[in-house]
Amino acid sequence: MGDDVEGDGDMEDDVEGGAEFDFGEFGDLGDLGDLSGLGSDPFADGKLQKSLITAAKPGALRPQLGDTVTVHFVGSLTDGKVFDDSRRKGEPYKFPLGLGRVIKGWDQGVATMLKGERALFTMAPDLAYGDEGAGWKIPKNATIRFDIELLDIDELDPMDDDFDDLDGLGGFAEEEDSLSTEGCGREDVGPGG
Repeated sequence: MGDDVEGDGDMEDDVEGGAEFDFGEFGDLGDLGDLSGLGSDPFADGKLQKSLITAAKPGALRPQLGDTVTVHFVGSLTDGKVFDDSRRKGEPYKFPLGLGRVIKGWDQGVATMLKGERALFTMAPDLAYGDEGAGWKIPKNATIRFDIELLDIDELDPMDDDFDDLDGLGGFAEEEDSLSTEGCGREDVGPGG
């Protein structure tokens, strides 16, 4: 990906020779131009298309903002040339969801997935590598495709062990007595109002 969290950060060295990827039932989509009509359009703007490959099991979790997700992916151009492939490397990719550590299409697309789901995303250039492209493998203004499988979700849990003891309020109850509410709030509704 553009902004690697894990790995060496050099996508150009990651996949040799631009191998062809078999999209099976999806076939060669060629030059897509207008992305409307391919699969679902989760944001109804024509920039991100999602085609389900494998559905998640019932009750599967959906990742939330800040969760660390683990995915396998195959990235290709619309002509089928693969530019990156975590399956071939045998190493899943991890990143925190929604924090801009990956291209916009990944943050938006993976947020629509459930754990165990696999989908093919087609991304307009402004959700991918834009007018800069990425090295010699991804040209400027390229529409790209990612076959992404959501393997795991490491939930960001702000209610961790520090807040398990609700009766003791984690040491906050002792501080409450020393706080003054004088001068706070409106008089007609009381303190804090």
